[in-house]
Amino acid sequence: MTAATALRGAATSSVLWAILGGLVIGALIALAAGHDPVAVYGEILAGAVVGPNLAETVARAVPLVGMTLAAAIPLRGGMVNLGGDGQLVLGGLVAAVVALYLPAPGEVRLAAAIVAAMAVAGAYAALAAWGEVRFGVPLLISTLLLSYPAQGVSSYLARFPLRDPATAGAGAGHADHLGPGAAAAGDRRRGVHRPARRRRL
Repeated sequence: MTAATALRGAATSSVLWAILGGLVIGALIALAAGHDPVAVYGEILAGAVVGPNLAETVARAVPLVGMTLAAAIPLRGGMVNLGGDGQLVLGGLVAAVVALYLPAPGEVRLAAAIVAAMAVAGAYAALAAWGEVRFGVPLLISTLLLSYPAQGVSSYLARFPLRDPATAGAGAGHADHLGPGAAAAGDRRRGVHRPARRRRL
């Protein structure tokens, strides 16, 4: 067994023990509160994957998985990318702008938005790489510091210049501008936020 294999095995074992420990602690809390742990975990599982809740789970998981990959892939090459959140937000802003304002059919705009988001986020990450190669700025520092202006500028643009006045304070989005398919998807996406009836345990 090589050292790398041993390290991977130890990491996997640690993750499994952490999950098991969390389940045990959760079961003890449920018992202390007078509930059946199996029923409690059943409700948690149903709340995550049953019906429209699955769309909400996927919507929340995709950014986390994407940022994990953005950190893990460079890490395999010996580079540390701590600016994934800024790159994600900047890419999301560009995707929204392209999807809303590109004069093309809705399906074309959605595809173009994905490509544009990938290009801009990748270019912003490449800026940190160029700084390390050209000026010797450590990638660990540059990616982290570049994350803050990306988040700040994106937040400002989304809150003020790019905000639809008709939706101010209403919590609605621009999905209707993307065509019937995107609007329907937006309706389903917003629907998962409506409170669901809870069963007593």
